[in-house]
Amino acid sequence: MIQQTGARPAKLAAFDLDGTLLEWKSSWGEIHRRFGTLAVSAKGLQLYGAGKLSYSDFMRMDVSSWPPSTTIDEITEILAEYRIREDSAPTLSRLRAVGFEIAMITGGLDIVAEKVAADLDIDYWFANGLRVDGGGRLTGEGICRVEPSKKHVVFRRLLKRLGIPRENTIAVGDTRYDMSMLREANKGFLLDSDGEPIRPPIIGITRLSDVLKHI
Repeated sequence: MIQQTGARPAKLAAFDLDGTLLEWKSSWGEIHRRFGTLAVSAKGLQLYGAGKLSYSDFMRMDVSSWPPSTTIDEITEILAEYRIREDSAPTLSRLRAVGFEIAMITGGLDIVAEKVAADLDIDYWFANGLRVDGGGRLTGEGICRVEPSKKHVVFRRLLKRLGIPRENTIAVGDTRYDMSMLREANKGFLLDSDGEPIRPPIIGITRLSDVLKHI
């Protein structure tokens, strides 16, 4: 997590990463695509979504499907190909101009999250990780810091830490896994929902910059 020092912020805007600030839909998916293990990921998501698999077990299932000799450097190389949405930087810049601090809460990987946080000057970020041995090889275990379907837990904890009232918050995501965070914020925005039903108080948007119309 990255933090700035100084006076406490009065407002907070929280964003998902994959599919929201980034063009690709999933950093995990990019790795599976490279290794040809997308079917494993799909099965794991199905089990996790049905409540039959904990998220820690889901990560273990994902990572264990990759080649056993995979190193963290190989994963870093795969994930270096991320592309930030064209309107991410100007949207965040405008939000800062009207008094928002920026947070990123993602079930994606810290390898990408840290770089994007630096690219976009994000104040606070939370992401999951991969365990490695002394030689830099993956152990088959993940590091769970953000459970996708419970992002509101991290969001709520950050608000309490910063002393920001819920009334001064917005949150933006793109899938059902962001919904708990969107509902926790005063205004929640669902981007390019791909068929996900949108019900009040969630606001559907087609571009990231559309949030600026509602603040």
